[in-house]
Amino acid sequence: MDAFVTKLNSAGTALVFSTYLGGSGPGVDGAADIVVDGFGNIYLTGLTESPDFPVTPHAFQTSLAGGRDAFVAKIAFERSFSTGVIQNHTDAGPTIHAIELLIGNENAGGSATIEIEVFYTVGSGRIPYVHELFSLAPGTVTSRSYTAADFEGLEIQYAVRGAALGDVIVSVFPTDRQGYLLPADRVLQAEAAPVFNITPVP
Repeated sequence: MDAFVTKLNSAGTALVFSTYLGGSGPGVDGAADIVVDGFGNIYLTGLTESPDFPVTPHAFQTSLAGGRDAFVAKIAFERSFSTGVIQNHTDAGPTIHAIELLIGNENAGGSATIEIEVFYTVGSGRIPYVHELFSLAPGTVTSRSYTAADFEGLEIQYAVRGAALGDVIVSVFPTDRQGYLLPADRVLQAEAAPVFNITPVP
């Protein structure tokens, strides 16, 4: 018998995803409690009797050490976010000269794949002008910079995949022509809007 996790839509009328957690042994793998954090990561606690209960390489204990062991498991899925449209037009002209992204992988053992799309806006339309896909090693930080001075508005979308997806933090910092941060326009990880998928680039 295995533990399982099932998510329904907000109306409770459709399945979003469902998965199980357990080994192949004849014993019982049961969940006792479940919580979800602000990023959508799922945490389970329970008991396992399986000698091959799935574990990560850096787990505190990687094999069954008794007839029944407790477990704590984290389930994370692809995370996609959007900043929404960041306006860049005033009576005096554009205020944002560049967009700086700071991307950190806080996972000590897992890598992540980051996909970034940047759009500029014209009226109600969006036109892609940046598309990047790269890997981020455990415990590292990187940055990206994109020009913005010629656009009336911008939107940044990004997706995080891989073993460390629940531990990657992306922060968006617009800057002026002198390189100074524009605090009113910045979008931190907790302020970005979750989206089901980033917009495909033709």
